[in-house]
Amino acid sequence: MKDYIVIIILLFLFLFRSSDIEAQAFQARNVNFDLGYIFGSRAVYANFISPGAIISLQKGVYKWISVGAYAGVQQHLLGAPVTSTNNLDYTAVYAGVNGSFHFYQMISELLGKDIKADKLDIAIKHSFGVRLTFPSAGSVSQTFSFGISGNVRYFFTDYFGVYLEAGYPVAGLALAGIALKF
Repeated sequence: MKDYIVIIILLFLFLFRSSDIEAQAFQARNVNFDLGYIFGSRAVYANFISPGAIISLQKGVYKWISVGAYAGVQQHLLGAPVTSTNNLDYTAVYAGVNGSFHFYQMISELLGKDIKADKLDIAIKHSFGVRLTFPSAGSVSQTFSFGISGNVRYFFTDYFGVYLEAGYPVAGLALAGIALKF
């Protein structure tokens, strides 16, 4: 198992290496790393408290397209004492692949105007992966997860910014946090 983890890490380092940083908020060859907080829950239960964290790593593969991977964990708490009838507390672990279409950079290039594309990145993100659910009692379950959402990043410097992802992401209802560019 440890061999697989080392191989995956080396593969990510090879695929997501970048030799230079571009001025655009998104450019092919750049690597974007997002570290965020998961807001809300897709669960149908209204009383849930759902703290969680997610990381996403994307590499620009074309002028307006990036691909990558994500991983996250979210704790779902019912907010009531667990009994044999309301045992709904669980931990969800997410992992998978994602791809984004950065249409704001396309519009900026096609218009040839300064619309702050050097600081702002607006994209549509598609995600597909697996979700493992670890209930407080019972057996682990595995489901496939699909998400589509709008993603906005704003970079204060060439390397550091913030992001917000909302819509139907793979975890929660919205994701927000810091964005790093390498």
